[in-house]
Amino acid sequence: MATSVSTTRSSGTPASHAGHTTSASHSSARHTPRIPWTDERIRSTLELYLRRKRHWPTGTELIRDGQAGLYDAIVGRGGVRRWHAEFPQLRLRPRQRARVELMNARDSR
Repeated sequence: MATSVSTTRSSGTPASHAGHTTSASHSSARHTPRIPWTDERIRSTLELYLRRKRHWPTGTELIRDGQAGLYDAIVGRGGVRRWHAEFPQLRLRPRQRARVELMNARDSR
């Protein structure tokens, strides 16, 4: 029995192997259900991620560490101000602190 190998020609068109047409854009990730980012999932993921951190991570750090989904969830559910309040033992960097203070000042008006 022949084995199907997924490749794409340099022209970008799918190559055919063992009678099967394959595409480089075909991915099993499309069939993986996405788990929604609930508050509890954000909290538990942050607990693990932040375990050895001294500072609240930047967006760039989260993305670099493979946590782009977590970063998007944090931004979409209250941002640094909300989530840092649950992990106050971590220091904010100067820019993060300034942004949080600005938002707090706006809310107190």
